[in-house]
Amino acid sequence: MTYSKYKYLVAFLLLMLLSPVAISAEEETPPVIKPTFDSLLESADLVALAQLNYTRYERIRGFPSGGEAWLQAILIYKSAIEVDTIVVYDQGLKGDHCYFPPTDLWQEGDRFLVFLKHEENMMYRGLTPVCYLPVSVASNNQYILRLPADNIQLPAALLQQVKNYKFLDAGSRIDATDLNRPERAELVLDNTMIDEGDTLVYTQGIPISAVRQYIRSQLPK
Repeated sequence: MTYSKYKYLVAFLLLMLLSPVAISAEEETPPVIKPTFDSLLESADLVALAQLNYTRYERIRGFPSGGEAWLQAILIYKSAIEVDTIVVYDQGLKGDHCYFPPTDLWQEGDRFLVFLKHEENMMYRGLTPVCYLPVSVASNNQYILRLPADNIQLPAALLQQVKNYKFLDAGSRIDATDLNRPERAELVLDNTMIDEGDTLVYTQGIPISAVRQYIRSQLPK
């Protein structure tokens, strides 16, 4: 056998030996465990409906690497202190962090249901891996916990309250100009979004009034 053929034979045998190990390792990768809504309620010092006023983040290659977000409290559901303006800070690129969408001063910011840990004064850090859930405004001026919320396990009692809505806020619309046909089809498959050409619009959610009642039922009397 020539050296060249011998080299290829050795490479082939090594590949055959390593392949099962690689497959086995892939099969043994633990699934991602989503936090439950109840666990966030229990861990958070502050649970509130808040509107994002302004973000000031340092960025590395377009990604936030540290800084603060300022929010205005709309409704407080859990807090040991009076809260009006909320400052959420974080630092770092790797791991789980709590960074909000970029928002300029005087721009109408999106609304969120936030889960935060108190640090000092009005400074907070977000729970990780989930520190907020998006909230939209419906055509009847109701606040709605917008769905889907794929990063959390919602309780059955809230999922029973899911309804269809017509949302008015900019946060409920996403630019779809760069999406191809399969990507669009996947997003509208479960009827949580509708296709309006250049824009995809969310359509489902849970009334914040129902969320508030559930939170009150879970907190100590």
